Amino acid sequence: TAIALVLGAISLLSTDYYYGLELIRPLILWYVAAGSSEKNLDRLRRTLLSWVPYLAMFAGLVLWRYTTSLKNIYPARVVSQFSNQPLTALSEVSRAALEQFYDSALVAWTKLVDFPARSEIGLLRLSVFWLIVGAALVFCLVYLTRFLRDRAGQKIAVQLVGLGILSLLVGGLPFLAAGIPMGLEFPDDRSMLPMIFGASLLVVGIVDLLHVKRVYKILLLSLAVSLSVGVQVINAFTYQDDWQVQSSFLRQLTTRAPGLQPDSAIVYEYTSALQGTRFSDNSLTAALNWSYAPQLDGSHLPYFIYDLRLQSGPVQPALASEAAIESTYGGFSYSGSSEDLLMVQFSPPWCLHVLEPEHKQLYPD
Repeated sequence: TAIALVLGAISLLSTDYYYGLELIRPLILWYVAAGSSEKNLDRLRRTLLSWVPYLAMFAGLVLWRYTTSLKNIYPARVVSQFSNQPLTALSEVSRAALEQFYDSALVAWTKLVDFPARSEIGLLRLSVFWLIVGAALVFCLVYLTRFLRDRAGQKIAVQLVGLGILSLLVGGLPFLAAGIPMGLEFPDDRSMLPMIFGASLLVVGIVDLLHVKRVYKILLLSLAVSLSVGVQVINAFTYQDDWQVQSSFLRQLTTRAPGLQPDSAIVYEYTSALQGTRFSDNSLTAALNWSYAPQLDGSHLPYFIYDLRLQSGPVQPALASEAAIESTYGGFSYSGSSEDLLMVQFSPPWCLHVLEPEHKQLYPD
């Protein structure tokens, strides 16, 4: 138990995405105790006693996370919402939780049959996609038919369904608490990561409960796994394209503004040409400082990037009154002024333009 508590604490401290899944532990302990001949009341008591150390560890970390969130990003907004308007907050949280459940349990699986077209990714990538999907399908079929014995039984399938439903209900609690949207498109899809566990258990349990031959169950699960692999292949292609666009942005910027002075900020506006890309000013700021200040030491950032679509707040007041611009980036800070702003326009595959007032007639309105 001590080792499990230490490892659990390390896991929860590394990321708060999976805080909600800690609440499924009592059900898992209940399932584990199912093999004993004791009465349900005794079994429940033993389950709760086994859970107490983990509950204490979890409660302590949640309390710590809440207190730190008041000083940093992503505060637990749901607490103030419930204290001010409890009924309204309860209604909104319940609706959001049901939407998360629906998207995770049903809508997400429709992505498996959203096959890429040759016109979108090209013949080579399309061939790689189907080759990997086919290989994954063969592997799953061989593994499930040759090496996996059907010993689970209906009871285990019911337990999987129950555990999957509970996981989907509690998996999104950290994002509900912080008011972070959850969805199936970037950037909201990051919030769906803790829902993968419950969605997978739910599907496996439902398929196992179907009154069909075992070979059909194996085929269904093999198709689900192989097509899921295909979705990740498409994601890999997307990030590969993103890397090329980011590299082009930084390469052109450092070429057109090689002597950019410290405390400067890059300002750009999100354009239709960047739709589908999976980066923003938040992810480009680190790369910008690596490019212009590779020997950076300390907590002060000499450079910052602002996407006016996302972070117009710090920039627009400064443009109007020449006030200071201040922002934080994790444990780092940036400070500058409107005189330190460099306006750029980037619409790939076209070149990056550094906007200059004396050449404003060259730029579209």
